[in-house]
Amino acid sequence: MKTINKRQVLVSILALIVLASIMMVPSAEALNFSFNESTSMAVTVTGPASTLKQGDSVVFAVTIVLYNYMVGNAHFRLWVNITSQTIRPLVDQDIMASQNWTTGSSFNQPFIVTIPTDALNNAYVYATVDVGTKHFSNLIVGLIQNPTYSELQTQVSQLQTQVNDLTVQLNSLQNQLNVIQANNTNLQNQVGNLTNEKVALQAQVNGLQGNYSALQAQLAVLNGSSTELQSQLTTLQTEKTALQAQVNNLQTEKTNLQTQVNDLQVNNTELALDVINLQLDKAALQSLVNNLNGNNTELMNQANDLQAQVNNLQLNSTNLQSIVDTFSLQISSLQLQVSDLESQNSTNSILMYLATGVAAAFIAVTGYFLFMVLRKKKTSEETPLY
Repeated sequence: MKTINKRQVLVSILALIVLASIMMVPSAEALNFSFNESTSMAVTVTGPASTLKQGDSVVFAVTIVLYNYMVGNAHFRLWVNITSQTIRPLVDQDIMASQNWTTGSSFNQPFIVTIPTDALNNAYVYATVDVGTKHFSNLIVGLIQNPTYSELQTQVSQLQTQVNDLTVQLNSLQNQLNVIQANNTNLQNQVGNLTNEKVALQAQVNGLQGNYSALQAQLAVLNGSSTELQSQLTTLQTEKTALQAQVNNLQTEKTNLQTQVNDLQVNNTELALDVINLQLDKAALQSLVNNLNGNNTELMNQANDLQAQVNNLQLNSTNLQSIVDTFSLQISSLQLQVSDLESQNSTNSILMYLATGVAAAFIAVTGYFLFMVLRKKKTSEETPLY
């Protein structure tokens, strides 16, 4: 609760400081000067935005229009305060030279100045215009603000948003505090109820302690009368222990005999199952042996057939190789003859064609035999062995 009060006080002080600073800022309206007298002249002094900052480069303009004949000059001064008692000139020069001026003469003179960086904040920019016998002194033509009025307004808006957010947070915290206080009240009520129950239980404990003392007295009396009964009970317990030992021995012997009977029955059953399983395994093995004997005979027959086919293929391959060698020798001989015939007579080219045809026929026959041999071999290899 104390933390919440401190936050409220801080927010209130911050809001008051911001509002006070806003109220202390001079007006940000336009600060131009204008004088117009139909019998003499019109004088205006215009500046940039009414609020300026230290270091800004700005333009001030002076306009003079004469409505009557005038003898004299016009002078313009511009300055700012850098301390409460010190000024700094910005402009100090003539606008019109000292001479006779006719009606309708006009002048418009701009002045570019830089606001000093050490100029007082929230202080005015002053001007003085002397035209002939007219003197316009201490004219306010600008206001130095850093930050400016618009920036302060933006800061105020941001601070107001923060104040609103803090207010929402404070309301949320207040709601949480109210819930905590309500829970605290409930807990205090529960503590009171528990205290009352504790007092009632203490009274009950006191009553039970009185009853316990009375029962202790009765127990002392009963202890005296129970000594004899305890002696008789001890004798009976001794006799009971001896009888129980005999019963336990008999029960142990019975259990051992029953265990032996059960073990014999289990062994008998297991031996009968083992005999049946061995008979089944024997029949299965005999069937497997018969099947393996039949398969072995068939596989031997197939292997013999394949070996015969391989032998035939090897023989055919040897014969074909002999034929190929023979044809190769014949082709070589024919080629030699063709070369001789070409050197002797052009008409012998016919023999070369014939030799070429024979060679082609030989190659075709050889290819056919090879094709048949490979086909027969492939057919033999694709025959399943089962």
